[in-house]
Amino acid sequence: MDKMRYFEAHHDWIRRSLVLEPRGGNLTSAIVVMPPSRPDAHLDAFFMEAHGYLPMCGSDTISTVTALIETGQVPSTGEQTVVRLNTPAGLIEATAHIDDGRVAEVTFVGAPAFCAWSEKSVDVPGFGSVTVDIAYGGNFYVIAEASQFDVTLEAHHTGPAVAVAHRLHAAVHAAFEVEHPVIPEIRGATHVQLFTRPEREFEPTRVMVVIPTGNVDRSPCGTGTTAKVATLFGRGELALGEPFVHQSVTGATFTGRAVEPTMAGTTPACRVAITGSAFVTADATVYVDRADVLAEGFQLG
Repeated sequence: MDKMRYFEAHHDWIRRSLVLEPRGGNLTSAIVVMPPSRPDAHLDAFFMEAHGYLPMCGSDTISTVTALIETGQVPSTGEQTVVRLNTPAGLIEATAHIDDGRVAEVTFVGAPAFCAWSEKSVDVPGFGSVTVDIAYGGNFYVIAEASQFDVTLEAHHTGPAVAVAHRLHAAVHAAFEVEHPVIPEIRGATHVQLFTRPEREFEPTRVMVVIPTGNVDRSPCGTGTTAKVATLFGRGELALGEPFVHQSVTGATFTGRAVEPTMAGTTPACRVAITGSAFVTADATVYVDRADVLAEGFQLG
């Protein structure tokens, strides 16, 4: 956390140059890796996006571990190669499943996850009283069933759901003060997670996560899936080790399992394993020319 805050205070131009236009965009992430500051970690890491800094990101963890191994920056130690990342949210242990020299998938176990408020009512303008969960899986999420707002979760028509997410986020922000019980720097339910229940048993739960910039997460969201699993496990709706599958509007899936009951301070919690895949798409050199008036990037409203 200290390293991330120092970077934010002194080197934020790097984040802006990498993730904002013209080199990036509202959905671009950048991950900073450093020598470890604790003996049981291989690397320290924190996560940067268009809206700022994240203490943890599941899809970025899967992507980072995949890239580090496939580019040889972290050596493969066999079919199950373990990489431990120390993040502002805690130690994350990731296991890369190696098949024929490639990373087929990555499973990471996150820091303690928990549901802060379960099945609470909140008044949302235009929709009246709706039921939400507020849960933590590395970031705080407002979780709500999409049917309460009469919206569908489709890749080709995200506008109505995003508009609902904005209203829901504002209503929850006004009604609840959200703060991590152990890490006070982590506060506020910054992400909104809308979901639809599967029509048939054993089918995935469809999810749309709207991030603080108002864009839709293309992945099934690793920390969001962690928060959802912790919520279901805490209510007794998901057994220890039972798989739960989230499917994003792109069709990609992450599988989550509660693997260990634990505590976050005095709050009952669990550790959740998330499994997903990532693929290296480029090996690039980024140039920043100080003569460019847009050297540090820009963002349109």
